[in-house]
Amino acid sequence: MEQALARQRECLKTLKESAARKEALLQEKTRQLEAAQAALDAQVQEAVQEAVRKLQEDQRMGPSESSTGRAKQAQLWCHLE
Repeated sequence: MEQALARQRECLKTLKESAARKEALLQEKTRQLEAAQAALDAQVQEAVQEAVRKLQEDQRMGPSESSTGRAKQAQLWCHLE
């Protein structure tokens, strides 16, 4: 009986250690994914800012370029959605 309890305690200890390792691994993966998401968010924000800047430049060029500017604006909004 005591040997069976000792084996069960050892098994429980092993399972707890395994669960702790898996939890640590999942936490590390979560941190990595959050960092990757932040980097992607920054890239998207930069791309949008650049697109807006180009669109504003195109709009400043004058009325003859307005249809091109509107087309680019439509493309930008479609891309964002």
